[in-house]
Parts: sequence; structure tokens; C-alpha cells
Amino acid sequence: MKKLHRALVVTLSSLGLAAAFAATAAPAQAAETQNPVDITRYSAPDLVVASPACRDVKVTASATVQKGLYWVASVDVHRGAQPLRDLQVGTDAAAGLVRICPGVVGLGRVDLGGALVGAEDPGADEYADMLLYKDATRGSFTVRGQAKATLTARRSGRTVTLTARTTRYTPANRGYRPLNVTAHVQVKRGHTWSNLKTVSTKNGTATVRITQRVTQSYRLTFAKTCTATAATSATVRK
Repeated sequence: MKKLHRALVVTLSSLGLAAAFAATAAPAQAAETQNPVDITRYSAPDLVVASPACRDVKVTASATVQKGLYWVASVDVHRGAQPLRDLQVGTDAAAGLVRICPGVVGLGRVDLGGALVGAEDPGADEYADMLLYKDATRGSFTVRGQAKATLTARRSGRTVTLTARTTRYTPANRGYRPLNVTAHVQVKRGHTWSNLKTVSTKNGTATVRITQRVTQSYRLTFAKTCTATAATSATVRK
């Protein structure tokens, strides 16, 4: 079994994913035949970063496999046009680790797939009946920078000035930098928070002025984006 595993891995590695895809291009009629190993799904948790430290993301491949086959798949991993190290999954391990170094990879969606699949009957002669083909299944996970929301308040008579600030950890700068995002200034009425004003921060800042006689509680909140986590500020009273 180990001998077969090594043979498949060496074959996948020596071909290279792009070259193998070209080499295994099948005739149109062959596309109608179901592959002996069908990767149906990739699943992986999203990653939140707040430091330059490299992290490993566990990627699991779900597959339908014909009984008795031994298989290995080399899965393409990339962010945008930037290729990352291929992921290997198969009979020996349905899951593998993708190393994410934020300063190199950056923030955003990391794409998984397609894959080059090698499969063989363990009882067959070495290389005799090896199947090599491409699988088009795709998946993804997202790398987001940890975001922060802060709200300060100042009162002058009946006028309350609320200043919103939004930041996000940015790997290229190795620290928190202003984040431009759509956020909601909320007011607490009874036990419920409701939107008072929707703002779009510029250079991570926005200002709201309201007229209010009585003291109330306010906070700032915004939803996650493709590069930043959601965040909610502490409550301020003015």
C-alpha cells in the first residue's frame, strides 16, 4: 500500500498540476463517464489573523470512491493569481493542512481546486492500471484581518457628537490600519439596539451629530467583509 501511495504521489508531483491537466484532457464522450473517485466538496474554516504568524488551515475533501480503490489527489490552492502550495488528500488522509502566512498571502478568499486525481486497484501490478484525471470541484475559505470599532461621544448642550473609528489588522503593515467600511451607529431603546445612523467611514473615521436632551447609550457596529471581521464597539453614554 505504501509502495502504491509513493508511486501515485511521485507521478502527481513529477507531472505538475497545470501540465497534468493538459495531459489528461479527455475526449468529449469520456466526460459522460463517472470518475472512479469523485471529489464532491471541500470544507475549511475561515481564518482570522491579528499577527504576522503563519497559521495552518485544515481542509477536508469529501469524495465518492469506488470500492477497493486507492487514491491520491493533488489539489490546487491559490489566492487570486497567486499560487500556494498544493494540498494532498486521499485514501490515507481525507484532510490536509494549508499554511497561510498573512504577510505573503494577504487577506481575502483562498480558492481550492481543481485537483489532479490518481487512482489504482491495490491488487494490480504497479502502474498497470493507474488512472490519472482532473477533478473540477471547487471550494474556498476566507482570510480576514481582525477588525475593531470604537465610538466616542461629546455633549454640548443638546447636541451630541459621536465619532466613529474603524480599524483592521493589515498584514502588509504588521499592525492595525484605518478601515473604510459601512457601519451603523446604534442607540439603545429599552432592551433593544436600533440603527440611528448609517455611515461610511473615510480613512477609518466618521462623525454623527444629533440633538438629544436626555442621556442615552450608543454603540458602533459593522458586519464582516471579505477582508475584515465584524466588530462592535463598547457602549458610550451621553
